[in-house]
Amino acid sequence: MIDSCPNVIGIDISSSSVKAVCLDKNGILKSYGVADLPAAATDTDVILALKSVIGEKCGECRANIGLRGLDVLTKSLTVKYGSAVEIEKQVEEHLSEFLPVEREEVVVSWEVVGKENNQVKMILIVVPKKVLERYKRLIDGVGIAVNNYEINAFSLKRSLVTNSNNKTVMVADMHSDETDIEVFAGDDLILDKTIPIGGKRITKELSQRKMISIEEAEREKRANKEIEEQMVYEIYKPLRDDIVSEIVKVASMIRIEYGIEINKIVLSGGDYNSSQWRELVLEDSSKLATVEVKTPEAITQSSVLFKEVGEKMRLANAVGLALKK
Repeated sequence: MIDSCPNVIGIDISSSSVKAVCLDKNGILKSYGVADLPAAATDTDVILALKSVIGEKCGECRANIGLRGLDVLTKSLTVKYGSAVEIEKQVEEHLSEFLPVEREEVVVSWEVVGKENNQVKMILIVVPKKVLERYKRLIDGVGIAVNNYEINAFSLKRSLVTNSNNKTVMVADMHSDETDIEVFAGDDLILDKTIPIGGKRITKELSQRKMISIEEAEREKRANKEIEEQMVYEIYKPLRDDIVSEIVKVASMIRIEYGIEINKIVLSGGDYNSSQWRELVLEDSSKLATVEVKTPEAITQSSVLFKEVGEKMRLANAVGLALKK
């Protein structure tokens, strides 16, 4: 639990859990909290989970909140260099071409990821106002203040891609109901994609086949409890094939659009604590590039003890959010 934090807390809220991280002045894990959510969790469940990981003494704390990929629309965009007003006008013109809802229903921002000649490359970020209102309501329920919101791509860059050495790195971060795929060319984010595929599929299959509750199945999976080879083939392999297929598509897209190869693939997420799942994905994805299942340096350098090894692998987004200045 986080009782106090001199710096900004990073909070990652997914459909299955709540993670909160406090770093010390050197960017090393000082304290943290993880709380699993029940199936079909309500906002009240989320608030109670947040309260279980952030203590009452943290009333003056501030938090950076992660925005789930499925809640956000991102788009790579190139505009002509100009004043802020001129760039905003170009952005609005592009918005009118693809925005699926009314303009007044969303909040729009962008992150500049590079400049070349007279052009500015950016990632356009579109968030429904109702999503931001919900997050604010959840954080208000805990009694702390929202410092900032951020998409997963940038938090993952801070926590997992610390020494790219100008190489092209792909991050595939698997959550319960989504997998975020990000591609960085050196320090520049050149692709941000979220696919609605995640570890919940494994949990549901394990629950049904072993006739145990969803919560029990999730615990068994996270505890790295081995399952028989037939179940590995029937449960893990189809999900592995779907995720690796998306990784291959993204690698091909980067090759065609930018003329560059993926040098390294970083895999992240709590499900990689399962050695059977980890080996399956590593075996297939290593045909494309060097592959690593990675834990943030803020955690590996910390002396904080963990209840489970798997918890270390669930905190990448929260760590990146806590690192945001």
